[in-house]
Amino acid sequence: MEMYIHRSGQERIELIEVAETATVAEVVGLAEGEAVWLEDGEETIRAELTLAAARIQPRGHIHVNRRRRAAVIVNYNSGERRREFMPSTTVRRVFEWAVGKDGFDLPEDDRPEHALQLCGTTTQPDGTDHIGSFVNDECRVCFDLVPKQRFQG
Repeated sequence: MEMYIHRSGQERIELIEVAETATVAEVVGLAEGEAVWLEDGEETIRAELTLAAARIQPRGHIHVNRRRRAAVIVNYNSGERRREFMPSTTVRRVFEWAVGKDGFDLPEDDRPEHALQLCGTTTQPDGTDHIGSFVNDECRVCFDLVPKQRFQG
């Protein structure tokens, strides 16, 4: 079975091939203090479970991180919104919050015209990336909500 592993501080994900009978701890090489989540999961996965018992699907995504919560800051125009998420939360889910009623409440038609961009960079992470991959030492990540690039032809 193949699966993807996301880790704190690593923007690149790792695709590995393992047996479904392997334990979560064996597969991810769990270090002391680290926890494992399914993608967009709210609860940690018990490390002693086999992949099958943990219900990890083939080509499933899991996230490994020492921190249990990640502080997310999103800036838009002159405003700022803050919220904590699990490190396994996808950038897509953070984007949905940021443009939704609990965030900046952008009109439905305007939402597809925007993207999250890491503060101080031009990097716009893919929606499938985990926010825990971008956190700093304080377990925070900052995004700017920006218009997508418009190319005129």
